Amino acid sequence: MIYIRKSIFLFLLIFIAVFLNSSSEILQDNEFYKKAVELLNLANQEYDRGDYDKGYEYSEEAKGYLKKANEFNMIQILIIRINTQKELAVKKIEKAKSMGADKNKDTLKLYETATRLFAEGENYYKTGDTQTEYKEQSNSYQKAIDYFASSAEKAKEAMNILAPDMDKDDAEYLLKQAYDKREQSIKHKVIQHDDEDDKTIINILKEAERTFNNKNYTKSKKNSQNAIAIMDSIAKRKQANKMLNMAKNALNNAKTKGLEKEYPDKIKDADNILDKAITFFEKENYNESIKNSKYVIDLINELGYSLVFPKYYKIRLITSKRDCLWRIAKYDFIYNDGFKWQTLYNANKDKLQRPKNPDLIHPWRILVIPSINGEIREGTYDPKKEYPKFDPKMDYGK
Repeated sequence: MIYIRKSIFLFLLIFIAVFLNSSSEILQDNEFYKKAVELLNLANQEYDRGDYDKGYEYSEEAKGYLKKANEFNMIQILIIRINTQKELAVKKIEKAKSMGADKNKDTLKLYETATRLFAEGENYYKTGDTQTEYKEQSNSYQKAIDYFASSAEKAKEAMNILAPDMDKDDAEYLLKQAYDKREQSIKHKVIQHDDEDDKTIINILKEAERTFNNKNYTKSKKNSQNAIAIMDSIAKRKQANKMLNMAKNALNNAKTKGLEKEYPDKIKDADNILDKAITFFEKENYNESIKNSKYVIDLINELGYSLVFPKYYKIRLITSKRDCLWRIAKYDFIYNDGFKWQTLYNANKDKLQRPKNPDLIHPWRILVIPSINGEIREGTYDPKKEYPKFDPKMDYGK
């Protein structure tokens, strides 16, 4: 029972801590959030003492306050969305009226519908302000957003009748943006030229171009947006796959090193979290997969072993063999290859006192270490910390 409580408690600590660290400024100003942080600190203290039952109670209570804080945060986000959508609807209605939509027989009905939907949005906004239950309040606010959005759309339809070419500039801009994004995606190897993904994107872009030439600007915009969304999804999928493989490698190497015997509970927790990352990836929920993969990497890193390399290096004053770009690049926790000094030089030459002289570097200056093989780099090199040996031939992203 104690083992189960300990494992569940540790998972709660990881989950709550990560959530709190990634929370927005809006959430951090909330009293529920502050109480959750306070309880989490108490839970950590009890965990350090070995009282897992008490720590579990504190963590459960923290989770409850965290739920309330999250509800508060969601309400604030909804309010921001309402005001943004309301402002857009006001501008569209005013613009439609200035174009004569309230007097033209072909647009009058659309204009009146826009104003009616706007009034409905106002009513739901006011209703939400008077409600105290989260579910009812969020439902009212969401309806307000939907009505304001519909209002803006109807006003826009009226404007399109009065000025059919109004959407032309937007459609042209989106089409160019989609083509530019494809070029960048190929350049950064997010997609390969003429592979299946690229063929799909090209077909959509051709349709966007065809509908643009036929002056169906609304359809053209949707096609361009669809192409952009697909490229974003592919990029996110590759990022999730990279993080998942990094998590697998970190966990496997930790087990190889014998940490499974030394920290059986934490390794088991890491296994469970990794399973979640894999499940989320298979369900194409890449954001959650990335988040859980990061949990695994952070957890293994806490045990003293990871595949995370330093991102920054402070030049040291070593009397026997002074630091130079060659020796720094040759350190096994940097690139394990002195010939990579040029990479360090290109990334840091603007910081050198004499940028044209790579042989002259000064102690205590901090160098940035670019990732070259898909490896994760975080933090500044700490001589007291153990780092993995960098393999110049390994693609850490695979």
